[in-house]
Amino acid sequence: MNNGMAQRNVCKGVPQGSASGPGFLNILYNFLLNLEYSKNTNAIAYAEDLMILVKGSNQVEVENYANIEKQNLAKWARNNNMSIY
Repeated sequence: MNNGMAQRNVCKGVPQGSASGPGFLNILYNFLLNLEYSKNTNAIAYAEDLMILVKGSNQVEVENYANIEKQNLAKWARNNNMSIY
């Protein structure tokens, strides 16, 4: 940039296009996939996406389980200075 320097601090997420990015992503997902989920919940990761599947006997039960897991994931993210989108 006209012999100037551009700098940006990375404070969250995984660096895109870096050699170490996939390794960092694997470490991150390893933690997420090994969280203690309820017996009615499965976590699946593909590429950079995470899917939380919950089952219940009716819609209200499914929503309750999903909200509990969502709160647990949000707590984990806060404790690790991350955001979930």
